[in-house]
Amino acid sequence: MALTARLKVRATASDQHSRAGNSHPGDKKRFMLLLVFTAAIFLGSFVFDRFASCISQILMVDSDAGIISRIISLLISTNALTVVLFQYAIGRWLERVTDRQGFLLGTLGLIVGLFLFSQAERSLPLWIVGMFIFSFGEIIFMPLQYRVIDRIAPAQERAFYFSFQNLGSLGGAINPVITGVLLTLLPRGDVFAVLIAASLVCCVVFQLGLLLVRRQSGPG
Repeated sequence: MALTARLKVRATASDQHSRAGNSHPGDKKRFMLLLVFTAAIFLGSFVFDRFASCISQILMVDSDAGIISRIISLLISTNALTVVLFQYAIGRWLERVTDRQGFLLGTLGLIVGLFLFSQAERSLPLWIVGMFIFSFGEIIFMPLQYRVIDRIAPAQERAFYFSFQNLGSLGGAINPVITGVLLTLLPRGDVFAVLIAASLVCCVVFQLGLLLVRRQSGPG
C-alpha cells in the first residue's frame, strides 16, 4: 500500500510538472502579447489622455491667456458632450466590427482631429469640429483596449493582466513633459505632427498584436 501510494504521488507530480512545462510556452506568448498591447496603449494614452494640457501648452507659444481659456473651455465641453451623447451608440456599434476595423477607424478619428487642430489657429468652429472628431477616436479606442486584453488574459490571471495594462496610462502622464521638450525644439505645428505619428505607430502596434493573436489561435 505504501509503495503504491508513493508511486501515485510521483506519477501525479510528474503529470503536474509535464502540464506546467507544456503551458509555459503559451503563457510566455500571452505575456509577450500583453507587452505589445500595453505599448500600444501607452502610445494611445500619450495622444489623448492629457489633450487639454497638451493643447494649452501649444497655444501658450503665440496666444494670450484669454483665447487659450476660451479654446480649452470649448474643447473640454465638446469632448464631454460627445462622450455622453455617443459613447453608448459607439459601444453597440463596436460589437459588430472587428478589433482591426475599430482601431483603424479610431486612429483615423485621432489623426483627422489632430490635423484640424494644427490648422485651427484662432478659428473656434474648427477647434470644435476637430475636438468632435478627435473624441470619436478616443471613444472607439477606450473599450477596444480592454477588449483585446480580455481576449488574451487567462482566466486565473485576469487581475494581473488588467493591472499590467494600466501601465499604459503612463503615456498620458509623460505627455506634458514631452510636449514641453518638443516645443523647445520644434515649431508648434510640428508637435501636432509628432502626435499624428504617435497615433499611427499606436495603430500599427495594435495591428501587430492582433496579427500575433490570430497566428497563435491558428486557423478558424
